[in-house]
Amino acid sequence: MMMKDNFQSADKLNDDYYIVNYISNSQIVDDTEWKAPKHSAVQLSAAITACARIHMYPHISREDCYYTDTDSIVLGSPLSDDLVSSKEMGKFKLENHVKKGIFLAPKSYMLEIEDDQHIIKHKGPAKDLVTSEWFQKVLEDPSLTEKIATSANFRIDWKELKIVKKDILLKLGLPQSNKRENIYDSNNLWIDTRPLDIIDLGTKDATTIFKYELLTKNGEIDKNHLSNENHKTIRGNG
Repeated sequence: MMMKDNFQSADKLNDDYYIVNYISNSQIVDDTEWKAPKHSAVQLSAAITACARIHMYPHISREDCYYTDTDSIVLGSPLSDDLVSSKEMGKFKLENHVKKGIFLAPKSYMLEIEDDQHIIKHKGPAKDLVTSEWFQKVLEDPSLTEKIATSANFRIDWKELKIVKKDILLKLGLPQSNKRENIYDSNNLWIDTRPLDIIDLGTKDATTIFKYELLTKNGEIDKNHLSNENHKTIRGNG
């Protein structure tokens, strides 16, 4: 193993391989001289996020869990005291006592907290235009849309090659997902969502699909002769 100035440490994995830790940028340099890391340990990030999901699952699977996003939850009942701390790492921190909440979509919700204050989150260019009244109206009618005139900074004027401030017309409505579809009850009230397309790996249809894809990739079958049955996509219930 070659020793270099930026070498930090190494651990022997077996007779042929070492895992080496070194610094690729040991000092401040110009952007043109900065060297991006050549290797990344994707297994570490995968393990961390998997452990986080395992840690969060008992809480997000509760019947009184109204909303979750990464490491946060909104619950109908308090957590036990041994799970909550504002200082201890790995525990939850109580942010607010929620009097009322409307959760329209991921990253689109309104919380009414103590002292009649509101916390409003809405992903997209209209995030500064939504109000608690708008959340209530969309909850009652998810198909509701309206156009709002506003201005956008940092728009590109391609003719003049300039960054300009431009007046635009935004369509404000329920954020649409390209992964899930809405479920309505008999009264046409929106009650849930479900995945758009899921292949159930335990079915015969899934085996047919994967076998076809493999044969097509190897040039052993012509895509134009694929039957409609092989095109079938299995819809999930969850």
